[in-house]
Amino acid sequence: LKEAVEFAFIRAQQICIQTYGISPEIQLRGDTKAVISYIPTHLDYMLFELMKNALRATVERAIVSKKGVFNTKGTGKKSKSREEGGFMPPVVIQICQAKSDVTIKICDQGGGISEKAINKIWNYGYTTVDDAELMSSMPEKVKNSFDLTGSAPSPSGGAMG
Repeated sequence: LKEAVEFAFIRAQQICIQTYGISPEIQLRGDTKAVISYIPTHLDYMLFELMKNALRATVERAIVSKKGVFNTKGTGKKSKSREEGGFMPPVVIQICQAKSDVTIKICDQGGGISEKAINKIWNYGYTTVDDAELMSSMPEKVKNSFDLTGSAPSPSGGAMG
């Protein structure tokens, strides 16, 4: 199970770094030697989607709050330390194995879903992403890497016409 969690995290982290240039790390806790029977593609899909959400929320909250960022491991970029005012908390994944079941808890400090939006979260295609707010608070370098037109990206990274 630990390997499945780590694999999903690595994939989600790659997308986070491609999108934002940064990513929080994870802290894996609990019953890391837990063993369960599962369909790999199903578990991977669920873990991957939940981790993408947790990483995105953590990064966006750091950007919007202007607290800076300091986990750029693997990107070759320098980062701000806590002392310099930067902070990006890790995403904590807790595995809890009981006699007949396993719980995987994914905790981030992304701020959660507003009360106003809570009734909409089960609507297909609903997202909590507020493009205008996020884009206005991003550094130009990061902002210029976004294509919010919905166009497919070209192999060179820009939007395809």
